[in-house]
Amino acid sequence: MSEADKLFDELGYKIREKDEKKIYYEKIEGDVLAKYLRGITFSLDNLQVEVFTQDIGMGGTYDYITTMITMQELKAINAKVHELGWSDE
Repeated sequence: MSEADKLFDELGYKIREKDEKKIYYEKIEGDVLAKYLRGITFSLDNLQVEVFTQDIGMGGTYDYITTMITMQELKAINAKVHELGWSDE
């Protein structure tokens, strides 16, 4: 496991998809009444990072909502960007 993957793991994220086009991490937060899926996607073909939150509460999946990231999440994202060699671009 890479150092960036360890950082994501410590924050509760798991790799849900990894192929030649993207790496996708996700975690679920909240309780029965307010549950959220947080996702971070590294798009490998266009060097972009998407961070999103979806409300997946009692009625199923809803629209994306504004996403704030913690300094620990930013540290993990920066570690992955460095690991992928994007910081050299």
